[in-house]
Amino acid sequence: MIDTIKLGIPLTEYQHCKLTKLLRNDENWQWVKFQPSTGELALVRTKGLAFTDQHSFHREIRFDISTNYTPDSTFLTLEFSVPKFWYGHNISLLHDWLGALKHFRKLLQSQLHCRFPKVKTWKVSRLDVCYAWRCPSQDIAQKLLDSLKRLHFPRTKPIIYPDAILFAGHTRSVKLYLKLPEFINHDRKVLLKSNCNFEWINYLEDKASGVLRYEATLRRKFLKQRHINTVEDLTNKFIDVQWSEEFCELNDYVVDSDNEFEWQCFCLINTFALSKYFGSGHRPVMSYNEYHTVAFVDGEYYDAPPYTLGVKDGKTYSYKGGGFTAKKTNHVVELLNYFLNKFLGDNRGMDEAGQVLTKLENKYKSSKAFRLYTFWLFVQRHGSHTAKEKLGRSSFYQSKKDIKEAGCSLVEPPKVRRIDEKFLKNFKLEVPSAYAVNQVDDYRDSDNVINLIPYLDEGKA
Repeated sequence: MIDTIKLGIPLTEYQHCKLTKLLRNDENWQWVKFQPSTGELALVRTKGLAFTDQHSFHREIRFDISTNYTPDSTFLTLEFSVPKFWYGHNISLLHDWLGALKHFRKLLQSQLHCRFPKVKTWKVSRLDVCYAWRCPSQDIAQKLLDSLKRLHFPRTKPIIYPDAILFAGHTRSVKLYLKLPEFINHDRKVLLKSNCNFEWINYLEDKASGVLRYEATLRRKFLKQRHINTVEDLTNKFIDVQWSEEFCELNDYVVDSDNEFEWQCFCLINTFALSKYFGSGHRPVMSYNEYHTVAFVDGEYYDAPPYTLGVKDGKTYSYKGGGFTAKKTNHVVELLNYFLNKFLGDNRGMDEAGQVLTKLENKYKSSKAFRLYTFWLFVQRHGSHTAKEKLGRSSFYQSKKDIKEAGCSLVEPPKVRRIDEKFLKNFKLEVPSAYAVNQVDDYRDSDNVINLIPYLDEGKA
């Protein structure tokens, strides 16, 4: 799902002239607050917005426009939280974010008396994708977060707070945090200053309790690497390939790489894997866009013969044969799973020590199983960052890979009351999830009753 987004609306010379004139003549319009009952829109001018990122917790709709006009490269830049625009808060997930942006366009046109191009043509230069899981209590959400603090994101040192874990990077940042403290520290203060109804504030505070939230902030360089330039690119269907066990180790190395040679190798593998769809015979390497617009059959298996991919730096890249099952998903969900895979691997659940030992013994000889079990225990006690420092990079990642192949999770479930054991047994940090804060979109002024059903089943009224 999407939270904060920075958009660039293409402007004609006439529109640029009209908007700049409006700014010169009347500075008041840019400070109007958004009022759902009247349709008025809150626009706060932030000069230089096109070149800087703002905090994701702000509630305004910020904008900027360049002083001079250049054909095909002049935009009305806007940055705002789409759920906060739609709901008034971002505790609930907004599944139909595109519909909200289309409604936003209508209001913007009415406010500024300009007709803007369709939403799908708007440029995306910053994007926060997000997801949120509801736990039975705030205490369990805190314990889950504490369990996750033992792990770390590849090649990124974690910044650990009592209520959050942050993995900051130049092109992307990943954060897991408790929603309730964040709401109290930011949104509640703003709502109180705005003289909002106390019942509404208390309702939102209760709604944020027990919520574990996950966000990835993607900046322009990362979006460009992922071929995301406009809103339309976010709406494209993405093909999630579930590789068979026969696929060689090159797969893990290639799929997540930005290296051009490795990407071509990956495309070539898929070209052959699609022989069932395309028919036999050699085909040129597919481009990124071709690969992601192929008419895959959802859930169907595609096979590929062995093939030598090429040689680079004296190393031969080869494919041993096998194939994958194609699963269709939208691009936003794919981005969310991309970072979760890097952080947790394929196993998104939690394993107790006894379960880990059993899985390792079933997969490996006793000596190796015991060594990996010791590694797992060390991570639970001291964290993965310390484990990598003690073991060395190579040994750490090899042990982590072996544990993953045995079907084990590096996340140990917290100790909870018996009444909450069912939740921990079934819960996984996956997207989509039966434990999402809302399975479908809530109404703009109330909850959707469909979202209450899973929690009633769990014994929560």
